[in-house]
Formats: sequence, structure tokens, C-alpha cells
Amino acid sequence: MKRTLTVALLLLVLLIPNIYSQELTITHTDYKPNYRQWQSAYMIDRIDYTDNRIIFHFRFVGSFKMGIATFYGPKGEFPWYLENAESPNDPIYELLEIRNIRQNQLLKAERLVGLKELAFNYTTGDVFTCEIHFARPHKHFKLAHLIEGIGQRNETNHFNAFDIRLKPADDPQLGKEVDMINTINAFVRKHKGNPANYLNPAQAREPSRQRSDDPKKQPKMDEGVAGMKD
Repeated sequence: MKRTLTVALLLLVLLIPNIYSQELTITHTDYKPNYRQWQSAYMIDRIDYTDNRIIFHFRFVGSFKMGIATFYGPKGEFPWYLENAESPNDPIYELLEIRNIRQNQLLKAERLVGLKELAFNYTTGDVFTCEIHFARPHKHFKLAHLIEGIGQRNETNHFNAFDIRLKPADDPQLGKEVDMINTINAFVRKHKGNPANYLNPAQAREPSRQRSDDPKKQPKMDEGVAGMKD
């Protein structure tokens, strides 16, 4: 019995990474996301599309000498949600989880799901990054609002991003990884971020041929209509 249990546990451990990787198989990545926002001290690095999820890679730089950065889980006070910008009466997409919360490149939390929130002390120039996960929107969802908290659309101190263009795999404006790296470095430089957050453009991967989405498996998105706004 003990031997059987041990073998079963070993198989489960071996299977978990495979399940994890299958869940996040990326169909394409937008390295040059288009959106507008309240403040310049935060940004969306890139947007990953998988078969069943959309993942926003988020970044912000601390502006206080003694500050607290709070990340809200799905059951927290102000979890992010995704709204159809062109049809705001449609049901919203609720936050699934936050992954890979980092402070100055150091991993602080792998996943935020069950807890209501996580908070971290920071000082001026500290840079936080994380992945914001949602179910992948349907094909008619072309333009999105990313709002931090129900009823917080007009709060300028919340990390809101508006008119985010959701791009299909064949969009010519997806950009390359080096585009993202250059944008991140300019962001860190502008806001005098911790030097540990600079990235090396020489390490950017060459873009591989991104596969077209299988319409039988994946809702194909139409080309969005919004661009960057000041």
C-alpha cells in the first residue's frame, strides 16, 4: 500500500509541470501593446495569448520613500477585471490569478489565488512586475479596459489601462521582444528605477513563426480599432 501510494505521488509530481505548461502554451505575444492610462509610472510590458487565457505582464515603479505595494487576489478588495470597451454592458471577465510577483527582479510570490491580498514594502525606484491572468475573451472582444477594482474606473490612483487593443496572431503590429526591452529600459530610466531592472537588448530572442490559431480550438480575434492615446 505504501509503495503504491509513493508511486502515485511520484506520478502526480511528474504530471504537474506538464499540466502547467499545457495550460500556458502561448499562441502569440503582443510586444507592443496599445492602450492609454491615468499615470506614466506603470505599464503593460506585453500581452501573452494562450489557448484559454490572456495574460497581461504588468510593471510599475514606486514613487514613495516608504511605500506599500498591494496586490489583490480574485477575492480581494480591488481585484483587476477585464471589460469590453465597446460593449460595457457585457459580462466582465474576472481575475483568475496573479503570478510571478517580483520586486527588482526578485521573486516575492509565485501565485496569488486563495489569499485576498499580498503587500510589500518598497522605497523610491523599486520596480514591481507581475502577470495578470484572465480567461481568453471571445472573438468579438476587440478592445478592453483593465480596471483595478469594481467601481474604480475613474480613480486615478488605481492601476487602470483603457482601450487595450486585443490583437490576433497575424497582426503586423505585434512587435518583437527587443521592442519590449527597449520600452522597459526607457520606462526604468524615465522614472529613475532601480538599476537591477534594466534588461539587455542583446539577449532578446529572435521571433519564431507564431502559429495561427485553430478556429476549432481557439476563438479567432478580429483586428482591433484603437491605437495609443496620450
